[in-house]
Amino acid sequence: LSVTHMMTGKAYAKAMRAHLLTESALTIKLLESIDEDGIRSLEDLFHSIMNGISKIDNEGGPGDLIKLEESLSALKIHLTDHSRTARLWLQYTYYVNVAKNFVRAERTSDWNLHLVSLSQMLNLFAKIFCYFLEIIY
Repeated sequence: LSVTHMMTGKAYAKAMRAHLLTESALTIKLLESIDEDGIRSLEDLFHSIMNGISKIDNEGGPGDLIKLEESLSALKIHLTDHSRTARLWLQYTYYVNVAKNFVRAERTSDWNLHLVSLSQMLNLFAKIFCYFLEIIY
């Protein structure tokens, strides 16, 4: 019953929660695919920031964080090139992140983030519009 309500748009909060949990699980699976040293260094960085020992620079962050982002991007490109299913799930996580940014922009009244997330949504809206046009005609 809950899935039926979510698909018809009547249970917005449940649907958003389900999307956020699914996106989190997919992100965890991606991070598990990255080498252990990168994750361990990221954990060390997190603990040092939480203890007030280290701070992130305004110049893009520490090298470990940049290396993790690069290896995550390389993994996403590899998965996208080799699997249609992985491409679908990575596209899904992208659009859930767009929705999260939109909600963040609305709640914090961040106009710039609002414009960025809306511009990212336009691509999705255009795809949906073209899909419905194909169904009608």
